[in-house]
Amino acid sequence: MHEVGIAQDILSIATKNASKEKATRITTIRVLVGPLSGIVPDALTFAFEVISRGSLAEDAKLDIVQTPIIFWCRNCKIEFKTREFDYSCPVCGGGDIELRGGSEFKIESIEVI
Repeated sequence: MHEVGIAQDILSIATKNASKEKATRITTIRVLVGPLSGIVPDALTFAFEVISRGSLAEDAKLDIVQTPIIFWCRNCKIEFKTREFDYSCPVCGGGDIELRGGSEFKIESIEVI
């Protein structure tokens, strides 16, 4: 389960940033996760809850925002979103598309007090 390593990285980044701000507690960490990232949100949440015990982020909410899969159709010159694994353009039905989103993983914000 690679989510444990990812949770450790999130905790490390959040703790370093909270320390810079002289915070006493991390309350929320908002993370953007695309369906093509290979990250299982429930597993990440569980791993984070376990490894954050005893840290500044203990009891912090890991707010996981799932982003859509976004493609660009080279024929129609349109961008379209899908949560399904349908890799054809909804306008022309073609498959000459470019992936533009859906594989991301990033920390968007860290809330501290």
